[in-house]
Amino acid sequence: MALSGLFTCALGSTIVRLRNAIKQSNSTRTFGHWLLARSLDAADQAKDALGEARAAAKLSGYRPPYSSHLGYAFARAGQLDAAKKVLEALGERRKTEYVSPYDFAHIYVALGEADLAFDWLDKSFQERTPQLSGDLWEPIFDQLRHHSLILVSHPPNWPCSSAVTRINSQMLPSTTKR
Repeated sequence: MALSGLFTCALGSTIVRLRNAIKQSNSTRTFGHWLLARSLDAADQAKDALGEARAAAKLSGYRPPYSSHLGYAFARAGQLDAAKKVLEALGERRKTEYVSPYDFAHIYVALGEADLAFDWLDKSFQERTPQLSGDLWEPIFDQLRHHSLILVSHPPNWPCSSAVTRINSQMLPSTTKR
C-alpha cells in the first residue's frame, strides 16, 4: 500500500494512512516513519519529512538506510551542514562496517552534487548493491534524469564495467534529417 502510493498520485491518501498506522503503533515503527518521510518528501513537504526522518533515524539507532535518509531530508530542508555531518558519520561508519554506497548517493542527490551522486551510484553498481534493482526510478532521483551523466544497465558482456556512462551531445543520436 505505502510503497505503491509513493510512486503514484495517491500521495495524500498514503500520507494519511501512514500517519494513522504510526499513531496506532504508538509511534515505535521505524519503517513507518521512514515511509512517511519519503512520502512527505515526494509531496514536497520537506519540513514534515525531516521530522519523520529524524524519528526513523532515532528509532533505528541512526543506522543506514534511516540515517542516510535523514541526511537526504536535511539537505532537502536546506540544512546543508547537517546533511554533510551525516555524510561524515556514514564515512566513519563505513570504515568499520558495511555501509552501502547507495546511502551516500542518496544524500549527494539532495545536496545537488550530481557528479558525486553518480560516482557513489557507480560504486553501488560495482558492489552489486540490491537497491539498484529498482530504486533508481524513485522520485529521489528525479533531478538526475536530465543530467549529462546517464545511468545504464549494461549487459554482462558489455566492454564497460560501469553503471554510469558519461555522454556528451556528440554521442546522442541526431534528430535532424540528412
